[in-house]
Amino acid sequence: MGIGLLRIIGRWKWKVYILFSEEFIPYLCGCSHDVTERLCVHNAGKVKATKNGVPWIVIYTETVGDYKEARKRELYYKERRWTEKNSTDIQGKNS
Repeated sequence: MGIGLLRIIGRWKWKVYILFSEEFIPYLCGCSHDVTERLCVHNAGKVKATKNGVPWIVIYTETVGDYKEARKRELYYKERRWTEKNSTDIQGKNS
């Protein structure tokens, strides 16, 4: 990663998101500074891992301070395997 990119990454608030598709199981977790833009990329079929699940909807977002924290939270949810039970456990944290 170049220095310029690192400076840009540090300027945004990052969000962890969880996507749902009726065509694809399990849920998908990722992070981005712009969840709406990222969802459009997923739904346009431009991401190899998610193109078979179109259309996707965002079912959860969590705002964090920086990219490093966003990646930690993303990995936490991926390791935990998102389920409907998880969604009720953290419903109050949805931002």
